[in-house]
Amino acid sequence: MRVEEENAAITSDLLAAVRKVVGPDVPVGAELDLHCNIGQGTLRDATALVLFDTVGKDASHQELQTTHKAGLVPGSPFYPDTIPQKALWNLMVGGVFDRYPNLMLAFTEVRCDWVPATLKYFDKRFEESEVHIPVNAYMSQFEVVQFHGFGNDVPDLRGRLYDVRERQWQFRPAVGLALNPASDISLGPIVRYTTTDSLVNRLISQLHPYGFTKFGQAGVQLKAHIDSRYVADTMKPRFVLDVLGTGYPGMWDVATPYESLDGWAAAFFTLPVAKKPVLAFRGGGKKLWGNFPFFDAAFLGGSETFRSEEKQRYAGDASLYGTTELRVPIAKFPFILPLDLGAIGFADAGRVYVNGNSPGGWHTAAGGGLWVGYVDPHINYNVMLTNRSQRRVVTNLGFAF
Repeated sequence: MRVEEENAAITSDLLAAVRKVVGPDVPVGAELDLHCNIGQGTLRDATALVLFDTVGKDASHQELQTTHKAGLVPGSPFYPDTIPQKALWNLMVGGVFDRYPNLMLAFTEVRCDWVPATLKYFDKRFEESEVHIPVNAYMSQFEVVQFHGFGNDVPDLRGRLYDVRERQWQFRPAVGLALNPASDISLGPIVRYTTTDSLVNRLISQLHPYGFTKFGQAGVQLKAHIDSRYVADTMKPRFVLDVLGTGYPGMWDVATPYESLDGWAAAFFTLPVAKKPVLAFRGGGKKLWGNFPFFDAAFLGGSETFRSEEKQRYAGDASLYGTTELRVPIAKFPFILPLDLGAIGFADAGRVYVNGNSPGGWHTAAGGGLWVGYVDPHINYNVMLTNRSQRRVVTNLGFAF
């Protein structure tokens, strides 16, 4: 179609041509130019029309003054030096593209130099937003390293018989909400696939527990971490709460649905005495409902639950544990490598349950030693002696919690 410059119905003719090509069912939008020629044909063939208030020379000038008062400056994506930008924001924020997903819209003679700044602005707003999309993916060979069977009073035996060679792949995308600079809550699907080697000279090969040797599963996981330790004033009490809730439906290799709830809480108190020692408390546990694979058991042992025992020494369908630490700074050495030296004492207790039973009662331990920190006291290496005959010396990178 040929449109002459003197044709006053250019908008109507152009819309009629577009409508003839796309048919009556496709939404068509148009941005009216500053001539603003509206005819019956325009109203008939357009699904959406965008108009601008350009009455008089003072209109844009007044708008720019209002924009400056709002704190926007040239270069901002919302600075109205190109008026059609306003139309785009109205269409996007007003949900027009959501209501008409097939809408085709074209802007002409409006430049596009504002697009990079706009995209950069959106990226910045997303990064600074409290809502985010955390994605976790890994392959680990250290999720379960030994298995002594289920129970709170399994024989106190050691050796390669109890070793487990396992590989676990996990993928967990989620939608998260940041509560403060160190706290976060997220919810999303979780997919895991676990393989366990079936060596003949291993206890796990003899017991053949549920989840051995290959196990795939998919479910939903809620994760929350609340932490007040980002506050600089260390004389105030600080708290940490970790909660992990997971549910797996009966699909893939999961025979019947099962759920788990795992969590711990800790409190830190700086004592108002010389050297400002820190008294720390932690308590936690895990509970499972339904028939679960062995590698998801409520384990006890290792620095995360009971440091004076090997990792995953005891296993059950529920666990409870608690610990107390006293961390006392002794001296600082501001040399080439700034070092901190301190003393540490601890007392631990824990137990696991199987079907509500926990024979043998609480496992307890106590001990003390020294820690050496680099740059920050929490980045440290500590060595402690314990009262447990099977593990007299315990070493850790960093504090247990």
